[in-house]
Amino acid sequence: MMSNEGLAEAPRDAARAGGTRPGEREDAADRAPAVPEALKELLIEATLLHWHVAAASRALRDDGDLTNAQVSILRTLHADGPQTVPQLAAERSIARQPVQRCVDELAGQGFLRLAPNPRHKRSSLVTLTSAGRRRLTQMERRQSSWLRPMADGLSERALRRAARLLRRIRERIATHMNDTAPERG
Repeated sequence: MMSNEGLAEAPRDAARAGGTRPGEREDAADRAPAVPEALKELLIEATLLHWHVAAASRALRDDGDLTNAQVSILRTLHADGPQTVPQLAAERSIARQPVQRCVDELAGQGFLRLAPNPRHKRSSLVTLTSAGRRRLTQMERRQSSWLRPMADGLSERALRRAARLLRRIRERIATHMNDTAPERG
């Protein structure tokens, strides 16, 4: 098991890796050839973390009636408000069909409802119901008590910096994918 020792010192390194702050200049060393290797190492760790989080998430849902994908949709709608299925799919960089299946299953359980979309007649807005909010709140409480001991020794500042760094990388990957995607005809 890995020690938390030294993790509170991570903010300085995370800040540098996360980019410059307003008014700061990037060091030439930060653009060195080693940066792609460091990014690769971070992406490998993020992928491994994803699988561990997915396994822990399944274990926390003792009733097993919702999948990780369904919980992700509930969380997105709770955080960002109503969205269309294509928007939910685009955020995850996946096809619309698997998201539609998740939405249909969640709506069938009463956790979501489809509402008319004033911007698009054929693409309904997916909204969280009060039952969906209650269910998400129950899961969040269970998850918070599980996360508390893991957060010991980590600063909020370091965690928020790390989240910003991962968000920035995710956005760059999405932009790069869009810029380099072959045209479909």
